[in-house]
Amino acid sequence: MKVRIALLPKSEQSERLTQYSQALPMKGDGYRLDADHLPHITLVAWEVDGAASAEEVWHLLDDVFLPEVHCAVEGIVYENEGANGGYIMARIEGPDELKAFTRTVHEAITSKVGQTDLDKYTQRTPHLTIGVDMLGVSELPPSPIKALEFDRIALVESGGFGAATRIIYEQPLA
Repeated sequence: MKVRIALLPKSEQSERLTQYSQALPMKGDGYRLDADHLPHITLVAWEVDGAASAEEVWHLLDDVFLPEVHCAVEGIVYENEGANGGYIMARIEGPDELKAFTRTVHEAITSKVGQTDLDKYTQRTPHLTIGVDMLGVSELPPSPIKALEFDRIALVESGGFGAATRIIYEQPLA
């Protein structure tokens, strides 16, 4: 099973992003945000194996101060990643706060999660996936949200195309 530690936006923002995603036309295989595809920003993802259970890794964050994270939304874009499909994403502006938060989480869990898994997410451009469409999207309406406020961190089960499909554990941010 693959899991992720992810930031979750405030409930009302999650609802607005899901409504926006659901209104987009679907041309090919993929998904839109719904109860099985939660809006999130992935901080790290890894395959759970005998070395470190998801619960062990999650509890490494118990005593770590994790403040709420605020980010501006630069816009909604479609990026074709070839065989992996195309991703409809909200690009995040001003990621310094997000990078510092991610660094804090990575430092807390580095003893149980491999450095390769951590490095992959350190190098990625911060984004929130709005949907996946294998055949492309020609036009996207403007973002329904200009700023995102993340008030929860969660350990989630990971589905195809980077989806967060089920919350395993979650806690509010300070």
